[in-house]
Amino acid sequence: MNNNLFSIWSLKQMAYDKLRGQWLSMALITFVFFLVYLLVASVPFVGVILQFAVLPLSFGFTYLVFLGVVRGEYVSVSTMFNAFNKFGRHFAAVFLPGFYALMWAAPFIAVCILLVFLGQHWNIFNSPLALLLMVSYIGVFVMTAYKFLSYSMTGFIVVDEPETSVKDAIKKSQEMMDGHKFDLFKLNLSFMGWALLLPFTLFIGVFFLIPYIATTNAEFYCALSGKSESQIQTKSDNEIEDIIF
Repeated sequence: MNNNLFSIWSLKQMAYDKLRGQWLSMALITFVFFLVYLLVASVPFVGVILQFAVLPLSFGFTYLVFLGVVRGEYVSVSTMFNAFNKFGRHFAAVFLPGFYALMWAAPFIAVCILLVFLGQHWNIFNSPLALLLMVSYIGVFVMTAYKFLSYSMTGFIVVDEPETSVKDAIKKSQEMMDGHKFDLFKLNLSFMGWALLLPFTLFIGVFFLIPYIATTNAEFYCALSGKSESQIQTKSDNEIEDIIF
């Protein structure tokens, strides 16, 4: 694995090139994805449970579709639903990384719950406990984000290595992301400029921005794993370009 940081500009440019001529179809797939989740969540009483049942759809959308885009494969709405063909494996590939990340943040979550409970009976918000509550909230965010970054390659590995178990894929993801978590963080942060413009598009732009982000993340995986014909120029830390758009 190359220890150099990846050029944000190169990854985003390659993703943009792969999406050329496919923007509308990717926007349609994204719309269908959100529509399914919205319909499922709106089911009275059991909507939350049903959202777990369609977790493989998230796998199909995030990994099957956009890894296919990066590799020049034909993808469509049906590609996303192909994830249900291996329901258990693809469910686990989405559920377990999130579950593990929350478990790492569990001590901070427990402190937050305890302090909020105490706050209903005693005024803790004018005491040092208020600072502890704020630190705990920050701890939840930081630890969860850190572990999500660490596990972020799991789904891609599950696609590329069908013989590898999901738990082993999580371990491989941790190994791959060792020294590269901040790279991926900066890469996704570089889309903030586009996100700030979404209100001016009445949020219709989200159906184009999400495919752009997802394809760029797939490019990141391919560059990191070497499982792509695309070659990407790497740069040292002081050469990384701070690209906002």
